Amino acid sequence: MAARLASLISEDPTPYQKEADKILKAMNEKLWAKDKGVFAEYKDRQGLQLLHTTPGLWTIYHAIDEGAATAAQQFQMLRYIDQAIPHIPVQAKDLPFDNMFLLATTNWQPYTWSINNVALAENLHTALAYWQSHERDNAFKLWKNSIVESMYLSSSPGGFQQLSFYDAVRGELYRDFADPIGVAARTLTEGLFGIVPDALNHTLNLQPGFPSDWRFAELSLPNISFHFKEEGNVSGYKITQSYNKLMNLSLRIPARRDRVKNVRINGKKANYTWILEALHHPAIEVTAAPSTTYNVEVEWEGELIEQSLGNYDAVEGLPLQLNYTKATIQSIDDPEKAFNISGQKDQAITLISQPGKHTLWISLRQGQAQWIQPVIINRNPAVEIQTIDSGSGTQLQVINRSKLNKKGRIMVNDHADLITVSAGQAATYTVKDSSLVTGTNNVAIQWEDSSESAASFLNWEVKKQAIMKQLILQEF
Repeated sequence: MAARLASLISEDPTPYQKEADKILKAMNEKLWAKDKGVFAEYKDRQGLQLLHTTPGLWTIYHAIDEGAATAAQQFQMLRYIDQAIPHIPVQAKDLPFDNMFLLATTNWQPYTWSINNVALAENLHTALAYWQSHERDNAFKLWKNSIVESMYLSSSPGGFQQLSFYDAVRGELYRDFADPIGVAARTLTEGLFGIVPDALNHTLNLQPGFPSDWRFAELSLPNISFHFKEEGNVSGYKITQSYNKLMNLSLRIPARRDRVKNVRINGKKANYTWILEALHHPAIEVTAAPSTTYNVEVEWEGELIEQSLGNYDAVEGLPLQLNYTKATIQSIDDPEKAFNISGQKDQAITLISQPGKHTLWISLRQGQAQWIQPVIINRNPAVEIQTIDSGSGTQLQVINRSKLNKKGRIMVNDHADLITVSAGQAATYTVKDSSLVTGTNNVAIQWEDSSESAASFLNWEVKKQAIMKQLILQEF
């Protein structure tokens, strides 16, 4: 921004641009944790200079808000929020909405003030990050949860609280707090309605983030009014701007179908292009010269856009096939080098994944529409050992995801037994109390096919103590 301002006033932008470039380079070289898919909260300056790779919400939404994160980084960081940040259920009598939740600011323990709270502003700013990353349904879900909990379920109807009732230590706190008021305004205008004026570049950027099932929305502000209505195959937008200086229009619209029949502004044929790098869902950009009023009509034709899955489970040693019925595969990007792609056709991919969760970026085309679909693939072990919570002793569930029947010898600490698990099935094994030790218990299975499976579990309430062995510490 400083470099842009310098150019506008005929100053040399070079030192400002160099400084910005250095900061971004340092962020990626020093703070980006590739294996975790997040920017670290910080790096220790001394000692081993370790990264703190469990960031708070603020580290993620600021990186996205300031444009420092690439599209791939944004996607990975938002998945960290989905999977690692506590989601606290919001419940109330006669509440007409299901599966509501709020986010904690971090997953850090133990609790101390300001680093692990349930704060309205933090949840709203995170919703904005989802919108800025073109995940409009996820954004609206979190936004609605936050607004309903603060303005309708709190002890101050219509209020903007600082902390939620669900904050474990402080509870609901303060009324009409400035932090959430400011970011609530941004989420309504920049997020839900997508109004992002860029006066320095004389462009009125509009990228509405309405939920995919909305067919009508309207907002009136001092400098702009925005009206959206969809009927049949026609998406209509009426925009009126009254800024000090009229700006060019750039309107980004999610595709309803895979072809555009007509685009008109104020009754005349208008310019539009398909956004080839659109994430998650195809979109078009409509552009126009400065005008006080735009009546934009987009008439769609063709087929509905294929809604493909974004998450798949794979099994160790077994190929996974991804299939598409309408869209065709244009290209595949594997930046993590985590997949062995053994077969690719127009509408199918066969691959084998490395252990863990990895993301494949697939460029798809359907009709005129083209977009990039991130696909998360979680490779599960062929055999997995899980602990079952049971009131009748300690039980293990051995899950066999392979296509072969498995026979072998199971060891719990020093106790051995035989076990059989059919292909695609699970077997329950009850651990004998005499084989348990207080604390960590180790489980190992040696299968007849020479493969091995291992796990461990904690038990601090051993009913019958196992035989203890003397350990001579001198050799250590």
